[in-house]
Parts: sequence; structure tokens; C-alpha cells
Amino acid sequence: MFTNQSLDKKIIERDGLFSTCVLVQGKVFSFTSFKRIPMVGDLHTGKITLVENLVNYDPVFNADNMLSIGNDIFILELNGKRLMKFNVKEGICSYFNIGCDSKNWDNYAAFAYYKKNIYVFPIYENALVKIDLESGRVQKKKNLYTDINKYKKENRKENEPTFCVCGCQLENKVWLFQRCGNLAVAYDMESDTWRRYELSIKIEECVHVATYAGKLYILSAEGEIYRWNMTNDAVEKVVDCRNISKSDSFFSRIAVTDKRIFLLPSISEDIFYIDFDSKDITKYDSYPEDFRYCGPEIWSKYYGYCEDDSWYYFAMRSANYIFTVNKKDGVGEWIKTRIPSYEEYRDVYINYNRKLLYESEYTIDDILSHLKKNPVKKKHENHISGDRKIWECIKSFDLLQG
Repeated sequence: MFTNQSLDKKIIERDGLFSTCVLVQGKVFSFTSFKRIPMVGDLHTGKITLVENLVNYDPVFNADNMLSIGNDIFILELNGKRLMKFNVKEGICSYFNIGCDSKNWDNYAAFAYYKKNIYVFPIYENALVKIDLESGRVQKKKNLYTDINKYKKENRKENEPTFCVCGCQLENKVWLFQRCGNLAVAYDMESDTWRRYELSIKIEECVHVATYAGKLYILSAEGEIYRWNMTNDAVEKVVDCRNISKSDSFFSRIAVTDKRIFLLPSISEDIFYIDFDSKDITKYDSYPEDFRYCGPEIWSKYYGYCEDDSWYYFAMRSANYIFTVNKKDGVGEWIKTRIPSYEEYRDVYINYNRKLLYESEYTIDDILSHLKKNPVKKKHENHISGDRKIWECIKSFDLLQG
């Protein structure tokens, strides 16, 4: 039987990975990537605490983009089917069907909140989803990107399956960009109106858009970074990082600060930063001694992140540390997490998944250990819990095996 001591350290670290995150009252909330366990991280101590006994939590829900409003966290489902609302104070979950499930993953261009409404911008649909949080009403407004459809036909890209692939919110507007091209779209959530912009530069393989100091910073997968002030159509290329690393290196995220821009890798491993004054491109090398990537090799190293006025906090998607960037001095720092034990992950997972357990997640020995540690009690005189049924089946199986 496996114990916490005999398990490979990488297996335990893998249980603690999370792809996306959000800040609530100075703490990071998320869901683990592999077992979908809700968790909260203390940014001062690095301690990760598993959130138990959530009411109405569906343990098959796989978290994608997240945002927070007060004590409420809103999470898009990876497969595009639902939006989950999670109240951290009451520990209650509720769901909205949003119908953005064109693909198994990568379904969202942008996600925004404005005046008690949630807005979801799908990648593969000519639509906008609006959720009224007071009434619970979900609307899907279609045929919005008429300008994009016209643009695609004029440029012989009518077979392109996507509309806008990424974007971001700045106050009452959501700015959206195509995968390739020079068209940008701004949606005003206050007036429910759209505006089209034809940029002065064509962007290839747009993968991330971020706002900083009232401007938009746009990243291409190969490492070109652009800056746009949105007052006209002129776009400035800040830096071209296409030749700084291996030929197969691609990038996924940027973190813009007062002094520099951090450029974070996709499936490659090297982090770079660009100094605003000198324009020098430097390979980052200030890693902790025991730092390592322990996630699947095909996963982008950095995906979801959250921020406050002073810091960016990147989700621990593939590494055994949380990467943080100070917005003022442009310094990157690492938070060493204190993750729960293997047994803690196991017990919370089994409690949330009583109806259906997968052998790929935990073995029969794990279930036996859990049941010994958590004795089954009758809920009332004529009812036997699911755990007791499992226990009886296992005992019968052991007797048959001799």
C-alpha cells in the first residue's frame, strides 16, 4: 500500500497543480487540475488548504477562467457547458447553462463582469452570452460579428472557424482580437454597442491581450509584443522576441510592469523579460534551487493568473512554485507552497466523489485506507450509505479471492 512517505514527490506535487486562480480577500482560490478539488492558498505562508463540504459542488466540474466579485467567484467550465457561482462565505455553489461547448477546451475569448451582469465571449460562435446575476436569466445574442464575417470574406478567410480568440476588460469595454489579422473589436457593456478598429499592424497568432496603465499589450505566440493606446488605429511594436530561444519555443502570457515586461513560455521552459528603457531582452535565471516543472509536457507552463494593484500571481499549472511579479519594480518572486498530504487529497476527493470513483485516480488500497480512517455510520435505521455498500462489496471480493 502506498504511503505519503513512499510516494514519489512528483506525484504529490502533481496533485497540487492548478491551472487558473482568483483573489478573494487577499487569498488565492482555485480548483486542482487533476482531481478538481476546491482549494485556497495563503500568499504569505504558502499554505494550501482544501475546501471541504461545499454545498451543491459538482466534482466533475473542470475549472477554466475565473473572476471574483465580493465573496462570489464565477468560474467557466473547461468544456464550455456551464458557469459556476461559488460563494466563499456560505460555501454554496450554483450553476448557469451557457452553451459554449463547441470544443472540449479552449472555448472562451474573454470573460467580464459589469453592473451585475456576467459576459462570456465564445471563440467558436458568432455570439455573446450575458448572465443577469439578479434574475438568473441567460441570454445568447447571436450574429454580432458582422464586421468580422465581412472582413474574413474580403481577405479570403471565410473558412476560419474562430471569430475572436482572446481579449480583456478595461472598465466598461471588452477588447477582442482575432487569431491573425489587423481587426480589433470593442464591446461597450454600458451601451451594448460594438465598434470595429482596423489596426496599422497585422498580428500573427495572437495568444494574449493585457491592459496596463490604460493601454493594451498584445502578444503573438512567437514572441512579438505590441502596444496600443486605443485612441487611434496606430499600433507600436514594443519588441520582437522571435529569435531569442529555440526554434520550437512559443509563448503564452505576458506580465507588464512599470519597468519591464515578463514573457512567459508555452510548452518550452525559458522565461524572458524586456527592459522598457534599454529594450534589452534578458533570459530569466532566478529560480529557487528546488524549482521544477512537474506538469504534463504538452501543457502550457503558464495559463491562468490573477492580480491586485501591486502583484501578478500566476497559477501553479506546471511548476512546484507560484510565480509572482511586482508591478512597480518588475521583479519576479516565487512562493513555495505547502501542499496537503497525499492522504488529505485522497480523503477530500473520495468524499466529493462518493457516487463514482475512478481507479485511475485512486486504487482499492486507497479506498480501504480511507474507509478505515473514516468509519461508515448508518444515516438512519433503514438506510445504508454508499460508503458502506462499497465496503461490503470489497469485503465480499476479498473473501472470494481467498
